[in-house]
Amino acid sequence: METTHIRDIGKKIYRKVPTSLRWFFWPVRLPFRLMDISKLDLWILNGEETTSHQELSIFYAGTEINRNYIAKLAYDTSYSKTHLGKVWIWQIPNVVREKGRACSLVVIAVHKLLWRFLAKRTYFSIPFWVSSRGDISPDDYLLAKNKSVESDIRRIRNNKLLFEITQNPSQFDNFYHNMYRPYIAVSHGSGAIIAEYDYMKKEFKNGELLLIKKEDEYIAGGLMVYKKKLWRPAYLGVKDGNSSYVKNGAIAAIFLFWIRVLRQKGQKELDLGSSRPFLKDGVLRYKRKWGGYQISSSPEADGTYYIEPLADTPGLRAFLTNNPFIFIDKGKINAAIFVDCERGFSQEEIATIYKDYYFDGMSKLYIYQFGNSRNLPRGISASQFSDRIEFSSAEKLFQKGR
Repeated sequence: METTHIRDIGKKIYRKVPTSLRWFFWPVRLPFRLMDISKLDLWILNGEETTSHQELSIFYAGTEINRNYIAKLAYDTSYSKTHLGKVWIWQIPNVVREKGRACSLVVIAVHKLLWRFLAKRTYFSIPFWVSSRGDISPDDYLLAKNKSVESDIRRIRNNKLLFEITQNPSQFDNFYHNMYRPYIAVSHGSGAIIAEYDYMKKEFKNGELLLIKKEDEYIAGGLMVYKKKLWRPAYLGVKDGNSSYVKNGAIAAIFLFWIRVLRQKGQKELDLGSSRPFLKDGVLRYKRKWGGYQISSSPEADGTYYIEPLADTPGLRAFLTNNPFIFIDKGKINAAIFVDCERGFSQEEIATIYKDYYFDGMSKLYIYQFGNSRNLPRGISASQFSDRIEFSSAEKLFQKGR
């Protein structure tokens, strides 16, 4: 209790210190910060996996917001949770053996300062976020990257959507409170991460606000910030989080006009910011549609989900096959794709998997097959990706000491 009281007093003093002087207190604050992030909340989550409706039990350690995100992937909205208390990060493996034996999956969400602590174990190391970039220099950039952009452009034209650029503080306030906050809350629900007003206002001072207009009404907007000699689209929003504006092309218009503005500024590369590392994530795939084919990530920059399959159950198989993900191994970015079938794969099927999930910046796609390991492909003839795909038996993941 005494330590907690001292820590609370320290936080209050720290918040009152001007931002420009806070670095001076960092050596004092660091030990308390490490104590905070080293003790994790433990939960057991139970429910029906969202695609198969099979029972799935997950042992989870970490923050509430990361728990909500994993639960959304696994169960959508309906599940139960049992809180087991807090433990130090180094105690988690022992607690899993004692209290998580009935679970089929372990997920540990670790802060960026502690990601190395579990790095040598047999977990998949999944970064919290991956960054997307694209080359916007070619004249035929949009149509060359994705034909579906054509229909978005038609929708923007049919709805007569226009844009304007502003640095007006009152327009920023309208964007933050009436577009950004409601849109993020509606889009991400309990997993929403909403930037604080003061932080974004500071970003705005080095940026420009792109607003989308339909007739005389501002219906959406996006904030571009200038960092490291590069304009970067950073935040977007839709008025009142209204889905009808999205259907009318508001989000597509933000991306289209962003690209046009940045090309006018002479920028050849588009930094599309961060997305979740699961390969079916709607935001990640939408950014890919607009040119985000190059990905990068670093656990030091954000944090890491450590995931370990414990028991081969129907619910876990469904979760893994429905949620392919990006992971990092020995500094290299890879993808894990799970398939549940007994037969082998044709070259056409392998080519489709590669097209759907490979991003520039990846080292390799690992395809884990549930079923008869004798049907694993022995060779891949298509030379353009033969060194970027590796097949393995998914059952090996459940073998101790792998």
